[in-house]
Amino acid sequence: MKVNEINNISFKYNHPLKTLWKQGKMPQVKIGLYNNKLTKKNVSLEHELPISKGGKSTLDNYALASREANSKRGNDDILDFLTVDMIKKYLIQFTDLIIKRDREIIFNGNEYIKIQIDNFKKLGFIFDK
Repeated sequence: MKVNEINNISFKYNHPLKTLWKQGKMPQVKIGLYNNKLTKKNVSLEHELPISKGGKSTLDNYALASREANSKRGNDDILDFLTVDMIKKYLIQFTDLIIKRDREIIFNGNEYIKIQIDNFKKLGFIFDK
């Protein structure tokens, strides 16, 4: 499966992002979107734009978050819970993270960062250059 195929597939709450993290393939990713420590017991997938507001269950709308932080936000506007600095601290962990299966790239952290920044811009966040 190619990286762009992963972005277009819905795995509900078993998306490869969470699965790869739980399998220990992203050891440098230690904090979730809200900058809380991630553990195998508390990791969840956060919909940046909730499904109830038109969001999709795809990689461009998913971030790792602790269950507690994810639950606390619920369907509220993400702008009320995050800062650009929090987003940057989360995304920097994915820099140069490449996961391969049989020589095929199944996750590219640099691409993930780009699509996440694009999505957060659509949600109203302003990033400095």
